[in-house]
Amino acid sequence: MQITSNGLISGIDVDSILNQLGELERKPVTQLKQREADFQVKLSAYGNIQGSINSLYDAMKALDTASDFDQVTTTSQNDSILSTSVSSGAVPGSYGITVKQLAQSQKLNSGAFKKDETLGEGVLQIKIGTGESKSIGVSATDTLSDLSKKINEASAGVSSNVVFDGDNYFLSLTAQSTGAASSIQVSLVDSNFTSSESKSESIDVESAVKDKKETDETDKSKDKKKALSRLVSSDSDQSLKQVQEAKDAIISVDGIENIRRNSNKITDVIPGVTLNLKADETGIDKKTTLTIRQDTNPIYKKIENFVNAYNKVHEQFSTYQKYEKDGEKIGELFGDNTTNLVRSSLKNTLTSKILGTDGFSRLSDLGIVLNKENKLEIKSTELNNALDTKFEKVKTFFTSTDQGKEGFAVRMINNLNTMADKSNGLLATKAKGIYKSIDEINSQVSKIEKRIETSQSRLSKQFQNLELLLGQYQATGDYLNQQISNLSSLVAKN
Repeated sequence: MQITSNGLISGIDVDSILNQLGELERKPVTQLKQREADFQVKLSAYGNIQGSINSLYDAMKALDTASDFDQVTTTSQNDSILSTSVSSGAVPGSYGITVKQLAQSQKLNSGAFKKDETLGEGVLQIKIGTGESKSIGVSATDTLSDLSKKINEASAGVSSNVVFDGDNYFLSLTAQSTGAASSIQVSLVDSNFTSSESKSESIDVESAVKDKKETDETDKSKDKKKALSRLVSSDSDQSLKQVQEAKDAIISVDGIENIRRNSNKITDVIPGVTLNLKADETGIDKKTTLTIRQDTNPIYKKIENFVNAYNKVHEQFSTYQKYEKDGEKIGELFGDNTTNLVRSSLKNTLTSKILGTDGFSRLSDLGIVLNKENKLEIKSTELNNALDTKFEKVKTFFTSTDQGKEGFAVRMINNLNTMADKSNGLLATKAKGIYKSIDEINSQVSKIEKRIETSQSRLSKQFQNLELLLGQYQATGDYLNQQISNLSSLVAKN
């Protein structure tokens, strides 16, 4: 009789058995992974809702304080003589303004010089009004062009140019600032210093003045005959001549006369308003009416932004909480208590009555209504009429901070903070709970995977031991079969 192992050594698919056992043990992992995937979908939905509510919050923050509404605009009856810009400090009103004189800078021209005519050595001092003097050293070989360049590089408050009329050259000086106080003063300090000194932009002016005092009247007369002496401010025919007077701007406002400023851009006459004075083709001394009025366009736009932001939130709720009768399409947050609470709270705030506002107690009173789809829409005629005729009441409706009579935007901001605060809001708290659940799932999965790994290792070792044992049985069987065969042959011979 032959002893066999029934194919146990070579016929058992150990890997297949282990895999099948592992799949059975991993069924809880599959279920847990599906739960995690569902949580991730909810997290994504909550994140999108949070983003939409943040946008709504930003839109409401643009409407929750009185300063958000204090925007004005100006119009000038005659833009050719007066244009304006305005800041939030301006108060609505009307002003009669007459532009009597424009501010202008002083201009001086020299007498005629030849192209390569040198000026002689000396120090010119240039002063604007009561400001500090700037000293400019002139060398014996400098021409008008050289001097003009030095003046421009000296930052003396003067712009310098050389003008050519076809035969001669003229030095033109223009004060860089306007106003009667910005007159140009040019004086000759000294014309008897060495060439090396003349090349320096900075010299010892006190020493030069001292030397000048020590020079006798004859030398002074002689200096003035030099070309350089023709470039000073004096009454002499051989000096700089004024071609444009330094003047202040002069205006009158509502009968208040002789208002003077050193610039044609005036910022301190009417609070919050900048006046830009101009002259038309017929000149000046013209009157215009300046009107400052409440600018409702930015407010309308802010309200429009709020409506669009709310409708975006509504669309998110409709998407994530949808339910179709056949049950085939269900939103990710259908039946979710937190989402229901947020949605309900928003709608209650939207439709609740605002106390303490005369004339407007609900959004619908302003022409902001819910349509059949429960979205907000603006009846532009009604809203514009409210902004144009009852602006202060509209502002109070949105911004009141009186206890128990909070304005719509103030109330909505408080509500949104409760729902969307990143640390303790309803949505953040719910998201934290989901993250915690995901962490717990991952922990369970890790434990199960570790247990499966241990079990697989143990079974694999057991199968290996079984194979070894079967191998031993096989060897023993083969030995016995051999012995039996030998005995049978021996018996047959005997």
